[in-house]
Amino acid sequence: MKRYVMLFLILALSLTLAATLSQAATDLFDDAGLGGTELHSRLSALASYGEDLPRGEALSFEHTILDTVQAPFFLVVPPDYDGSRDWPLLVWLHGGVSTPDFFDEYMLEMLEKRPPDDYFMAADSLGRYIHLYPLARHDCMWWDTPGMDNILWQIRYVKDHLRVDDDRVFISGGSDGGSGSYHLAQVRPDAFAAFLPHIGMVSVGASMTQTTTYPVNLCNRPLRAVNNEFDRLYPARNASVQVSAMRAAGAEIAYASYGFGHDMNYWPDEEAAQTNFLATRVRDPLQPELVWECDARGVGGGVDWLAVTALDTTLAARSWHKVYQDSLVDTRISFGFFPNENVAAMGIYVDSLVSGDSPVRAAGLQAGDVIIQINGRMISSLDNINDIKSSCKRGDSFTITVSRDGEKLTLEGVFPPPKRHPVFLYDDHVSGRVNARYADNRFDLETSCVAAVELKLHPQMVDMTSPVEVWVNGAKVWAGRPSYNRGYMRANFERNLDRRALWAGRIEVSIPAEMR
Repeated sequence: MKRYVMLFLILALSLTLAATLSQAATDLFDDAGLGGTELHSRLSALASYGEDLPRGEALSFEHTILDTVQAPFFLVVPPDYDGSRDWPLLVWLHGGVSTPDFFDEYMLEMLEKRPPDDYFMAADSLGRYIHLYPLARHDCMWWDTPGMDNILWQIRYVKDHLRVDDDRVFISGGSDGGSGSYHLAQVRPDAFAAFLPHIGMVSVGASMTQTTTYPVNLCNRPLRAVNNEFDRLYPARNASVQVSAMRAAGAEIAYASYGFGHDMNYWPDEEAAQTNFLATRVRDPLQPELVWECDARGVGGGVDWLAVTALDTTLAARSWHKVYQDSLVDTRISFGFFPNENVAAMGIYVDSLVSGDSPVRAAGLQAGDVIIQINGRMISSLDNINDIKSSCKRGDSFTITVSRDGEKLTLEGVFPPPKRHPVFLYDDHVSGRVNARYADNRFDLETSCVAAVELKLHPQMVDMTSPVEVWVNGAKVWAGRPSYNRGYMRANFERNLDRRALWAGRIEVSIPAEMR
């Protein structure tokens, strides 16, 4: 299937999907005769979806991000899809996101194979899910704001055109995709019922963006993670230390390790556990207890019905506001360059160097060099380089022979020594944390270093016809009768197209200084 399929589908959608979910919702919002209660009820029950997308094949689309970048993505609709019921959605994030190009041709080739090389894609047990495959590259990685926004926009797009079960949207991925799944679980968990990271690490997103993520935020959604003992990037011995730290913070995480490398060859042994996990996890956006932590860079964010809207970093953290931390020894081997296999060369063409310090930068490697030998061994493919890396350890020296402007040069370098580093990245930014729960039209919050919160309301959470109270750290700070907020309802629904997490109104609470 070539790129023209995407253009065909856009034309087909414009002709056949006149009654998308967003259009049906717009019609309701524009009906001034609907009161808040009826509007909310009818929006929650919307089920008007087009069904004319081809089934059982990879459908190609594009979404404009970063103003001008056309980010491709793929969608696979189950062969027996019909619009008479809601369908679960499974989002798969690929690895290798730091490259300068999208992997659209590679991904399309993978999806068109029967079965694909990737076990997860080929699983018969996952055939009754709608499958979404976003694509990323160096300027829209899974943990960057453009990358995360792109994923959530694509989920919204699928919901607009297919009948998706809002409470059974799952995200998974391998390598960088696994790390991206972890990151979204800590930063943007709302849309998802559960997270299934494969051969990734929870700390990668924070390390790449140099922003703090907080393991307590993983308490809001269940996870099932897998790593391998002989993985040269993210070995199980390191991942298990992170899992222990996540569990200490209260995360519900099922974890398995297998005796393989940086691959998913364990899938035949893991498939039953994965599919059972998916089948038994249903999101509850109205769950009565939530926890959220953020620093000043995360103000405005939260999970489900809870958002932190202001911090007070002049305060000392309360005794229960703990830092969950452990340490790892970094033994990974990386030369520090990006290859370009599309350039014809007798060796490996160096497209660019990774930013910052790296072994090859210190050795004098330059973009445009062609690597022809490493440690005296001829290089004709990336597999040759990976074989050499597997036999090296931190602190070893190496030589790289390159061709540069017709001249043959031999460069000498040294891998950095092993380094112990923390599991989670904490910096000087002070965080605030909220433990929140509700029952019987009353919200009870424990806060630490938090100055204001937003509580989103749903008629299945509170009786919208009776008074509501908000208590913070044992003192009542707000009382009043809630009301349906048509504008707020519309803004949230149009952003997410989420019929279940359909917030009818909100309470904005400013916490008095003496109660923080």
